[in-house]
Amino acid sequence: MERRMSGMHDADETQEMPGVHSSQETQEMPRMQSASQNEQDYLNNYLQLPDEQFVQTFAHDVRAKLGLMAGYLSILDQDLAALPDADIDELRNYSAIALQQVDVINRLFDVALEYDRIRRESDDSTTP
Repeated sequence: MERRMSGMHDADETQEMPGVHSSQETQEMPRMQSASQNEQDYLNNYLQLPDEQFVQTFAHDVRAKLGLMAGYLSILDQDLAALPDADIDELRNYSAIALQQVDVINRLFDVALEYDRIRRESDDSTTP
C-alpha cells in the first residue's frame, strides 16, 4: 500500500524488483500466511453447507464485509482533508483494511461460483 501511495509522487523511486521484499513485507509474511490458511479453512466451510444455508450464510457474510468496508471508507472520506501529515499512517491502515476486505469478498464470490459450477456439473451428470 505504501508503495502505491508514494508511487503517485515519484514512480521511479517505487518500482518493485521481482523476488525482493522490504523488511516490513518480510516481517508480515508469517502473519499473512497464517491469515491465508484461516481464510482457506473459512471458505472451505462454505462448500460443506446445505444449499438452503449456503445462500443465506453467503449473503450475510458479504453484507457484513461490505458494511465494514463502508465504515472504514467513510472514515477516510470524512477525515482525509482535515488530517495532518502525522496521521497519514492511520489513513494507510484504514485503506489496507478496506482492501483486505475487498479480497475476502472476491474470495467469497469465487467460492459461490465454484459451488454453482460443481452443482451444475452434478445436475448434468444425473440428468438422462
